[in-house]
Amino acid sequence: MEKEKVAVVVVLALVLLQWCPVAPQTLVKDSLSVPCPYFDTINITGGVYDANGNILFDGILYQPDQYGTYDYEMVNRTLKFPVESHIRGCICNIKGNCVKYCCPRGYIYSHGECSRYNGSKPILLPIHEEDGNVTNEVNIEERFGIVYGKPCGAMYDLDPDAYPEEAYEIHYNGHLKVDKDSPKDKNEYCIALMNTQNSTVENPILTTKVFVCFPDQDSAKFVIYPIGMLLSVPFLVVTFLVYAIIPELRNLHGKCLMCYVLSLTIGYTLLSLIHLAVVKDGFPCTFVGFTAYFSFLISFFWLNVMCIDIWWTFRGVRGIQRDADRKKFIIYSVYAWGCAIVILSIALTMQFTDAIPNDLRPGIGAETCFLKSTKLTEFFYLYFPVIILISINLILFALTSIQIRKLQKETAAMNKGDSRRFNKMEADRDRFGLYLRLFIVMGVTWTMEVISWLIDPKSWIFYITDVCNCLQGFFIFMLFVWKPKIKKLIIKRYRSYRGLPVSSKTSRSSTRTSTSHVSMAATSSNNRYGMSTKSNNNSVSEKSHFMTEIGD
Repeated sequence: MEKEKVAVVVVLALVLLQWCPVAPQTLVKDSLSVPCPYFDTINITGGVYDANGNILFDGILYQPDQYGTYDYEMVNRTLKFPVESHIRGCICNIKGNCVKYCCPRGYIYSHGECSRYNGSKPILLPIHEEDGNVTNEVNIEERFGIVYGKPCGAMYDLDPDAYPEEAYEIHYNGHLKVDKDSPKDKNEYCIALMNTQNSTVENPILTTKVFVCFPDQDSAKFVIYPIGMLLSVPFLVVTFLVYAIIPELRNLHGKCLMCYVLSLTIGYTLLSLIHLAVVKDGFPCTFVGFTAYFSFLISFFWLNVMCIDIWWTFRGVRGIQRDADRKKFIIYSVYAWGCAIVILSIALTMQFTDAIPNDLRPGIGAETCFLKSTKLTEFFYLYFPVIILISINLILFALTSIQIRKLQKETAAMNKGDSRRFNKMEADRDRFGLYLRLFIVMGVTWTMEVISWLIDPKSWIFYITDVCNCLQGFFIFMLFVWKPKIKKLIIKRYRSYRGLPVSSKTSRSSTRTSTSHVSMAATSSNNRYGMSTKSNNNSVSEKSHFMTEIGD
């Protein structure tokens, strides 16, 4: 009991440590002097003071009651980060109405980041006036105050020529009206200059684009889900460490599980950093985005590898000797890594080839730090391979279940006189536990993820499926670590590390298990078909051992 309490304390400590990287966000001081909301201000630290305390910045005079000292910056409307104290001026109060530029003046928006532009091109757009009339070719900087920044982490540009439903209007008060949607204020969109397809370095041709957030990007789930994934990470880390430290678990099955858990850990961690805007744009955004994408691809293929390995174990052919496990693991690794690298290479090529239309690009590092939220992009780069792998896994699960049932009947026939080990209650319990573990491992959570993508994103089912997927680390920990057999192995390893004698109870349990395996292998040589070859002995012994290992 004491050892179990220690284990619980360790897990809780890991959970708390996991939150250390994001803790600074909660330690931001209140603003020192705030005359207006943050999103109505711009940084005027480099302005010129006059004798009356006014600040002249970029041709606009800010009186003392129109500027203040701020010690934080806001990212994506919801996240507050501490920074050095600086002066911000209330430009929206002075100009009356504001619009937001995606990039500072003198920059253009390219591949998800702001790049220096040496020329000067005003942004001219038609404005819908309060009386209903439209004023064409209005210089935005002369009409409105300009604030800067992306409104969210994942956004896309409106293209009314290709999609009539994306027709938009800029209104006199700075609001954006898109088709039949409700008006969006300056914090829900941004305007930017971008290169056209015919633009070159020597002869840049710029066009004006309006960017809006993908649906639901500012909802609470984009904060809740990263928290759920981060809570899963400690359980995944503990699972990996347990299987890495205990020699008895470092068999082929354990190594495959370790690879799956490690890739999932990296994917969850990086995707959480993206959703929490710890990485926002530039090279870090691109690198983290593609690394997270690659990690999830690898996790899908390692899950598929485990399904293949389980199916192969119960397939009914000659057993694979333990000294061949290394070769088998290498083959599995080449398959999992190779397939993931091929898909990653396709995504990289599509993203960074100028001739590829924007609609076909994954958008990683450009419009968002992960896959942009369009049905075509998500299906082609993520859910298409996932659906294929899940379908294969379900087929393998069905075939494995049939073979397990057949094997149990054969084993019961060979040992029908031993009622102590093969009574119905124990068989039903072991069979249920084995089937349940196999089904969960073979992708219930990822199946739910695909379902949540197919159904209406606003449905309550969407939130349930996503929460279950975020907590997959906890489920894996409970299935593969929080078991009596694993607890005994942990205690045994701990006592061995401390130089303490292994308890007699543990020794008897290990001896009894080994004897059971040998006895079963010997018994299998005298089966009802009269087959007594070494091949058949190895096959049944290996299957029985695998069933015992998973069912414990």
